Amino acid sequence: MTSLTHLAAPVGPGFLVDDRGRPADVHTAVHPRARTTSRGSRLPWSLLVSDFVAGTIGLAAAYVLGARMAAALLLPLAWLALLAATRAYETRGDGVGLAQSLRRVVRAGAGMVLGGVALAAIAAPTAGPGALLLVAGAATTASITARVARDVVITHANAAVRSRTRVIVAGRHPRDVERVLAELGRTRQHALDVVAVSLARPTRRTSFDVPVAIGLDHLGDTAAACGARAVIVVPCEHMDATELRRIEWQLEQSGVRMFVQTPLIDVDASRTSVAEAGGLRLLRVRPAGRQGPAQVVKSLLERPLAALMLLLLAPLLISLSLAIRLDTPGPAIFRQQRVGRDGRLFTMYKFRTMSNGAHHVVEDLSDQNESDAVLFKMRQDPRITRIGAFLRKFSIDEVPQLINVLFGQMSLVGPRPALQTEVMQYCQDARRRLVVRPGLTGLWQVSGRSDLTWEDTVRLDVKYVDNWSLALDFSILVRTVQAVLGHRGAY
Repeated sequence: MTSLTHLAAPVGPGFLVDDRGRPADVHTAVHPRARTTSRGSRLPWSLLVSDFVAGTIGLAAAYVLGARMAAALLLPLAWLALLAATRAYETRGDGVGLAQSLRRVVRAGAGMVLGGVALAAIAAPTAGPGALLLVAGAATTASITARVARDVVITHANAAVRSRTRVIVAGRHPRDVERVLAELGRTRQHALDVVAVSLARPTRRTSFDVPVAIGLDHLGDTAAACGARAVIVVPCEHMDATELRRIEWQLEQSGVRMFVQTPLIDVDASRTSVAEAGGLRLLRVRPAGRQGPAQVVKSLLERPLAALMLLLLAPLLISLSLAIRLDTPGPAIFRQQRVGRDGRLFTMYKFRTMSNGAHHVVEDLSDQNESDAVLFKMRQDPRITRIGAFLRKFSIDEVPQLINVLFGQMSLVGPRPALQTEVMQYCQDARRRLVVRPGLTGLWQVSGRSDLTWEDTVRLDVKYVDNWSLALDFSILVRTVQAVLGHRGAY
């Protein structure tokens, strides 16, 4: 494996140093064949094959519906072209998450319908608009299923580590670079692995856990030595447009991708676009899509689905209610006032998991609170009953909230339903959670639940509110199954 230690005497531009300014041993950060074409994005062949099958399914649907024109035979290839046009083949290695990938597939499905309508005007096929919708729906559903299955397999097989992108974070000021590293370190949901840091000049003390390169004029060489495929440039007031452009030139020669960090946080890429004004490049941020057809679809689907789930689960719910009553005195269903959308109060239903009247002794246990702020949390809460511990472990205590979904007070997916006492302590950011209905599950539940800090909980809920989409709801529901089976943060 290539080493950079032979370059580090004396320390100079492009050389790697440790946090005391000494030459760094970077054996763990180096990647073999750093100058080969392996830096480029790898084509996801598994998705190509599954999407071709999806297009074939659409073709079969077209023939069943009577569209027996020769052009229909091109449907599988047309489906691949549409997916490529919407960039649906960018994966985690390109920094694209599952929800964003699913949205691109849906856009390709919409493109198929529009293309079919245009073709109908020319070739007059036997299949009408309804058939086109069905064909596009079949192909879209098949491709979405393939991507969800692929994501689940990658997660469980831990293969995501092999497809992650090795990056360098480059900037003029150590504090700015530290801020970016801290943000990347908050979660492993992204596809970037920081293997080195590049600063404009040496610094006496840093808190970096990766090797440090000195100088921004040799980023291509540093990336090659570390096996990095991309560089994140952190702009500041001392880095003008000319310097950014020159950095892009040298990275282009080295075949290394360049990302420019912006001050925006937790804004989904689907809400942004680049606009041009003179020589400026302006990043447009669209408002959150909480209104429109997608929201209508969510509302129309959730209540019938909640009613169906309650009907199917009725025998289990009745059995659990009897078990709770036999285990400890008190009602089986716990009712509590919670704050819903726009601050409206509603009665939330849960299976009782604590001894009757447990909420009256919270103050006596306040000195044992393990939460860092608004919430009250204890890993070994003495108020939890025997069957209550089991219900919490598998999140079964939340199932009666389907009644709240049926009444329109909650959604299947949304922020955590809050207590009045908690809302009274909310800051401005936390109040953003109240602009949508709370959910039975949500982004915070699938990201750690009670293991999260209050700051992380609020941030995840706000991120959900600001970037809501049907694809995001679907991905959270899929991840909820994994979270429930893993029991993480369930206490």
